Amino acid sequence: MQTIGTADSGNRKRPACFLVRTAASALLAALLALFILAGPTGATAQASGSIQVKLNDAFLGAGEATIVGGRTLVPFRALFEALGASVHYDAATSVITATRGRTRVTLHPESKLFVVNGESIILDVSTRVVNGRLMVPVRVIAMSLGADVGYDPDEQLVYVSIRPVTGISLDKRELILDTGESATLVATVSPADASSRRVNWYSNDSSVATVYSSGISEAVVTSNGAGTAIIVAQTEDGGYSATCSVTVKARHQAVTGISLDRYTMELIADEGSKTITARVEPDDASDRNVTWSSSDTSVVTVHRRSLTGATVTPHRTGTAIITAKTEDGGFEATCRVTVQGYSEPVTGIELDRGTLSLTAGSSPGTLEATIYPRRASNLNMTWSSSNTSVATVHRHSVDGRYHKAIITPLQSGETIITATTEDGEFKATCVVTVE
Repeated sequence: MQTIGTADSGNRKRPACFLVRTAASALLAALLALFILAGPTGATAQASGSIQVKLNDAFLGAGEATIVGGRTLVPFRALFEALGASVHYDAATSVITATRGRTRVTLHPESKLFVVNGESIILDVSTRVVNGRLMVPVRVIAMSLGADVGYDPDEQLVYVSIRPVTGISLDKRELILDTGESATLVATVSPADASSRRVNWYSNDSSVATVYSSGISEAVVTSNGAGTAIIVAQTEDGGYSATCSVTVKARHQAVTGISLDRYTMELIADEGSKTITARVEPDDASDRNVTWSSSDTSVVTVHRRSLTGATVTPHRTGTAIITAKTEDGGFEATCRVTVQGYSEPVTGIELDRGTLSLTAGSSPGTLEATIYPRRASNLNMTWSSSNTSVATVHRHSVDGRYHKAIITPLQSGETIITATTEDGEFKATCVVTVE
């Protein structure tokens, strides 16, 4: 009985007809078309007669297989062009690139290395050029295509049996999930005996749903947030695709209460508005909308400015209750608003100190004046120094009825700093001594 070596058989004897098969894998459509280089390289072929190549039920008319160093090598151009591959040869780098669908393969002549979709694979026999044809160990077909590869020594025939993918479908075209829920999708690859049945999965919006392969043709879809996403299943062989629309519903979290950032508020009639903010509990409540109302709109009105915030505007003296109410559950929280009269005269002014000692040329001092009452309608005032050669005074800041000034010492002596209100001309003084 005649024997023949293969890429994984070494010198062990095998039956006259043997079969090498590999399961469908990520390398499905890998070495899809390999280029015929121009001219032989001088490689010596230890040929064993005229060996033909048969793809499925058809003989390939170009080239013959051969045996080199006990390994069966086949010409790939005719074989893979018959499979509809796209092949490019870069003469400058001698790199052959073959693509079909989503599979990309690069290969160097006279090398044991070939790269499939970025993954490097080392063969035990180098590719080589024989009689002007690039020959590759038959093991490569099985590794890259998941095909049936066999050799019949009596017929001097290498046969390759491969069933290309013609389509794909999913068991579900639509999924409706709650947030955090998962579901399984199963892809059916046609035909049933396709050489490669591996499927790649994608989501067009991972914030809504993600998808992870759980098998050759199965995947788990997990919902992440409310919205709609499209899950795509695509065959590695042929790039056929099928889709499933995933709608994720927001999980309803009921409101359990409401609180306000303030429960009392004092305003001056017609002077200006203030804001108030509600906190809806829990923080992840599904419906956080709040409605606002005033018990007396002639005193104050309230207007929503955001989902949980509002603006309170005073109109006349009096008291009113502002109520915040959740749309979900009807929970309420209130704030008591007191509006004071707007036109109140100034009744006096006061300084934070009556005397101040400074050193000429040193750091300045500060004074703070307070105008009474707090709701006085005119809070304007002026600062003055009785002897500007000793010390000067300049307004520093104003915060409502509080006024601050900077006293700058210039030379030894004494001066009187005076704070005077515009309304009523009330005065307050401080004696400043400069040493």
